[in-house]
Amino acid sequence: MLVVSDLSRTFGNRTVLDRITCRLGDVPTTFLLGANGAGKTVFLNVVSGFDRASGGSISWQDKNITRLHPTAIAKRGIARAFQIPRLVPSLAVWQHIALSVTGRYASVLEKDENVLQWASASGLLDRLETQAMQLSAGQRKMLSLAMCLAREPKLALLDEPFAGVSKENRRLIRAILESSRQRLRFVIIEHDHGAVAEFADRAIVMDRGKLVADGSWADIRHWHHRI
Repeated sequence: MLVVSDLSRTFGNRTVLDRITCRLGDVPTTFLLGANGAGKTVFLNVVSGFDRASGGSISWQDKNITRLHPTAIAKRGIARAFQIPRLVPSLAVWQHIALSVTGRYASVLEKDENVLQWASASGLLDRLETQAMQLSAGQRKMLSLAMCLAREPKLALLDEPFAGVSKENRRLIRAILESSRQRLRFVIIEHDHGAVAEFADRAIVMDRGKLVADGSWADIRHWHHRI
């Protein structure tokens, strides 16, 4: 269970996260909803260690992780996939996934079962030796998702996985979410209400750095003007 208490993030005089308190990871899939600028991405960045909280605390499995480096948080079972993938342009698809699986760089293609599994699940099996710079935007996003989940996390934080991908990749993402529900927890930022309606066990609405609604999709869909 991820426990967030009075979490704040300020940039100068601007408050982006305003004393957020919540528990996450209690159900398979939680969607984080809200208009652009509501603070959703900053929230995931702070939770995963890519940004620092200005106040409050974050605990994971009863351990305080508020000030830990992203690598240390990842080793504890929290993985992050970004809306704009963070890839090494010159590395091949298989090298990115292998780095997530083994934690080390490899220069020669290794027929690791897990690498092949996630390349296949993300629709990239025929692109194993393609450099990241040669992939389409949608393929880079699928690679980022494969890297996130290849780490076998307990909690995966995803930022708009359905945005900017093809119909076929949307189908693959749905299959990944469905097949993974029993072994890990997701917190997903998303504007695609169809995906939310299909997968959300819980939905949280953010507005101007605050949590303003929390419940099932049926409970909170009337907040449509803010999500």
